[in-house]
Amino acid sequence: MKALPNTFTQTLFICATRRHVPETTYDLTLLSFDPTEGENFGGYIVLGSTEVTVKVPACDLIKAEVAALENARNQVLAEAQVQANRFTHQIQQLLCIEHQVQP
Repeated sequence: MKALPNTFTQTLFICATRRHVPETTYDLTLLSFDPTEGENFGGYIVLGSTEVTVKVPACDLIKAEVAALENARNQVLAEAQVQANRFTHQIQQLLCIEHQVQP
């Protein structure tokens, strides 16, 4: 496996978007792509761009990837358990319905 570089350099585009309420306010956003290239630029106003260099922290990539996959798996299992509990509750409600003959 190839080692990570010590630094990473990226061009960032400084953009503004107008808020709907209040209409005189703008939000600033940093994007890693030029939003005006392409058909739909989402209402971004490009104010400029800058090149940013950051130091890449040392880490064990395999360990970090395994941890991310374990977290994703746990989230999926938790969501599945919530749905299974909901189905179990609905089944129990149906089984508890008393069928009475109307006079």
